[in-house]
Amino acid sequence: MSGRTPDSLLFRGEQYAILKKSPYDGLFDPHHFGITPDFLHTGAYHGFVCDYAVADDALLLSSLEISAKDLLYPLINETRPSFPDVFGEGLEDQESYFYTQNATENAIGRIAWHINAHAIYNNVEMPMP
Repeated sequence: MSGRTPDSLLFRGEQYAILKKSPYDGLFDPHHFGITPDFLHTGAYHGFVCDYAVADDALLLSSLEISAKDLLYPLINETRPSFPDVFGEGLEDQESYFYTQNATENAIGRIAWHINAHAIYNNVEMPMP
């Protein structure tokens, strides 16, 4: 059995693991963005891994790694996903791909990318309730 990857919290320069939450405990919920996590492709208990931080007395979603069952990845807090398994670190290739082939509108009316890979959202900085 492989190990599970916990969510993490950066607080006052220290990294902490969030060991249990059921299922979202008021934290990030991918369903609010039209994403149904694919539990088979991540090492997380709930199908995705979040990194949170506390800044200016606010809890923020810093980054997210997720696989979507329907392969659609919308903007999250105006942050585009990256797909390192497909493009590596070639951001120029990703930019071309986003704007030429896979930009589509999802049911919520946001831009989403349809791609068969897990996504990483970096520098999201979205406030959590």
